[in-house]
Amino acid sequence: MCADSSFHTVTFYPPYSGQSAASACESYVWNGNAYSSTGIFLDTLTSATGCDSLVELDLNIMPLPDPMLVDWMSDTLVYCPVPGSLLFGVEADPLYQLSWTFWAEGSNDSIPLPSPIAASAYYGPGLYQIIYATGAPCYFSATGTIAVEIEDCSITIPNVFSPNGDGKNDRFYVYGLFSIQNARMQIFNRWGNLMFNDDDFGSSAGWDPRLTASEGTYYYILEIPILTEELAITGIGGPEIVEDPQTVIYQGSLTLVR
Repeated sequence: MCADSSFHTVTFYPPYSGQSAASACESYVWNGNAYSSTGIFLDTLTSATGCDSLVELDLNIMPLPDPMLVDWMSDTLVYCPVPGSLLFGVEADPLYQLSWTFWAEGSNDSIPLPSPIAASAYYGPGLYQIIYATGAPCYFSATGTIAVEIEDCSITIPNVFSPNGDGKNDRFYVYGLFSIQNARMQIFNRWGNLMFNDDDFGSSAGWDPRLTASEGTYYYILEIPILTEELAITGIGGPEIVEDPQTVIYQGSLTLVR
């Protein structure tokens, strides 16, 4: 009896593990799987030798901005600046970083302004440009512009208005007051009853009395906190120049006609 013997060659392949990192906009496909959130993900792959390999992905997903901005241009802003005045662009998702540039009126030289900030200090009349950009990995961007002109810093208090629904002079509004914050307006009827009160009348649309008041004479008390060095105010007593920061109080009458 003869004994047989045989030899076998066995090759051992070491296990493989790998790590990778990626950034993507909204979603990312890895090894045939789609991912839409940031995190660390694991997967097992089979190599050409038949061995299982463990791989790791460190993934950063940037969501889409909401809303997605497009280029825009504002109407010309007629401005009566006060100390500390700010200019604001459109409301933007925090994913956007802002950069401001200013061209002074009559100049072709651009001036970079401090950024990224949501609001810019007022630097004078001219063109203000805002670039909104998300950066990597999405690289979404939009550009906005604001043209600013200076108006004569003056306020005119009318003494008659006609809320008849024709779209003209339908509301009692103080022209030039829009640039002054916290101007308080109170309106009373002839019996002293309060008909209207607004602690920031300059930012309002004015008093619309069509459902609450009839024809007749009404009386107002207007408190104006003045921050500029000089302001022209025209009331029933004629024009007056108010100098130095202070709060002035105007009282007068107005006539409502249909």
